[in-house]
Amino acid sequence: MLSLRSLLIPSMIWLATSPISVAAQNPTPQTPETACEKAALWLAKQQEADGSWVEKQQQKRGDLHQVGQTALALMALESCGNRAAAGPYSETVNRGISWLLRSQQSNGLFGGEVGNPTLYNHGLATLALVRLYQADGKPVTLKPILQDALEVLVRARNPYAGWRYSLEPNGDNDASSTGFLLAVILNAHRAGLELDSSSLEGPWYWLESCIDKETGLTVYSPNGPKNMKSSASRERLLLERFPTEYSEALTSLALLNKWQLDRQAILPMKQPWQAVLAKQSQRLHQLLPVWQPQQGRVDLYFWYWASEALQAYGGDAWQSWRRALQAALLPNQRRDGDLAGSWDPVGPWQNSGGNRLYATSLAIMALRNSVSQN
Repeated sequence: MLSLRSLLIPSMIWLATSPISVAAQNPTPQTPETACEKAALWLAKQQEADGSWVEKQQQKRGDLHQVGQTALALMALESCGNRAAAGPYSETVNRGISWLLRSQQSNGLFGGEVGNPTLYNHGLATLALVRLYQADGKPVTLKPILQDALEVLVRARNPYAGWRYSLEPNGDNDASSTGFLLAVILNAHRAGLELDSSSLEGPWYWLESCIDKETGLTVYSPNGPKNMKSSASRERLLLERFPTEYSEALTSLALLNKWQLDRQAILPMKQPWQAVLAKQSQRLHQLLPVWQPQQGRVDLYFWYWASEALQAYGGDAWQSWRRALQAALLPNQRRDGDLAGSWDPVGPWQNSGGNRLYATSLAIMALRNSVSQN
């Protein structure tokens, strides 16, 4: 079962350098701001001559994930204050944007059709460019490009429902694809791009069918058991090593999307949903980040989307989460040699695309969220 996380994850290697030893080698405290500076420098050094990013160990299969990895790197740099018009790495950002734009096909799709990763690649590229579009004052030249990209998602959506992997509607949906792509479209709507309301309402109503209103848990499919301990999906070989009860990624996406649908006045929230969101916030609060890879507790995909959701929702859960996130990530940023500024890829998706680029990009985006007191 693939998801956004599995899109961007390479061969499974348990690093020889223990993450615990990394923290031990970093006795000097640092701030999210200094961590961001180091991560931005490391990301800039990883950029290819053509403007893209691709994990060096993945060069031979980079065409599958290069669009998604480039988009993640751009989002991480943007979160650190870099955009096309400003920032110490504005030239790096411009080269990355140019590469993404060259990858867009005449039908609006970013990158080629590469099987299951296709819509994830496209969604990430669209999200990255939407955020840069906002950060740079909405340049008119970028708007039609983004409208074409959004039209790809509109065409791919199943009627009155969401998405899975197909570029053409085929009736197949899942909460991971739908939650992620709905978040992309909501970001675009907030940026003032043109969207039909059905593109926002239909996916939510389908996603709603995956939510247990009594507990707040969001599962992968409406047919999934509602008594599951968590909303995480895992590759079968990693289930024992990375227990699913340590992740609430889908619940995070559901909370974030419902909150934004209300705040953007698309689907105003009624009282019963306020109670559901409170339960979802509490579920995330019970899984505060800790850097314990040996216990399978590091899931940067979950940590990033939970940070997005709780920052928007606010409250005590967010204050506890942001402190725990900083305590987990800051001491474990690498400070040695060529790896300085990065984070080790020790999460549950090492086996299919969660490489060092992926880990570092998600870590720094989550950390930048944590600066907000809200």
